[in-house]
Amino acid sequence: MSNSGSDTVTQLQGTHVTATIPVGDQPEGLAAAPDHTFLYVAATGANAMSVVDIPTGVLHATGAQSEGVAVSPP
Repeated sequence: MSNSGSDTVTQLQGTHVTATIPVGDQPEGLAAAPDHTFLYVAATGANAMSVVDIPTGVLHATGAQSEGVAVSPP
C-alpha cells in the first residue's frame, strides 16, 4: 500500500503490517514483479522510481523522472 502523505509504502500480510518502507516523495504508482521479488514504486513528488526487495523490505535503487509503472507476466 502506498502512503503518499508519509513518503512510505506499507507491506501487509493479511491485515497485519509487516514493514513500513521509506521511498521517494508521494509514492502513488505500485507494481510487483510477477515472481513477487521486487516492488516498483513511482514516487511522483520526487520524479523518481524506487525498487524495493519484497522479501527483505530493502530499498535497492531509486531512478529519476519516472512517469508510471507496469509489470507484465513473463
